[in-house]
Amino acid sequence: MMNTETGRRLGERVVKDSNGRVINAGGYVTEVKVRDISATGARIEVAIADVIPQRFYFYASRHAPEQAAELVWRKGREIGLRFVNWNEIPAAAPAPVPVAIAPANKIPLADLRRLALTQGR
Repeated sequence: MMNTETGRRLGERVVKDSNGRVINAGGYVTEVKVRDISATGARIEVAIADVIPQRFYFYASRHAPEQAAELVWRKGREIGLRFVNWNEIPAAAPAPVPVAIAPANKIPLADLRRLALTQGR
């Protein structure tokens, strides 16, 4: 919702700076960085802005429920979105496919350095 006098959103922003996900109607998942969020929308950052469709499902975190959303603005890699009612999403759009993300197997930095040194010889 917007304040008609100021043109600004009504929801109070909470700075998140955490990971989130955008899922398009086909079930394709795009990892995003949630910069801030409010009750009415969010500001996210993506690696490639063109991959975000006009309407999509948004997960602010692994434990949060999905929310229907639509793109409001783009500025470089930053995207503004607003949350919409599920009934506003076209009937042709299937429900999001649950995605299980396996934890990453991180290699300790010391091991990476040792590997780089042995490969360089």
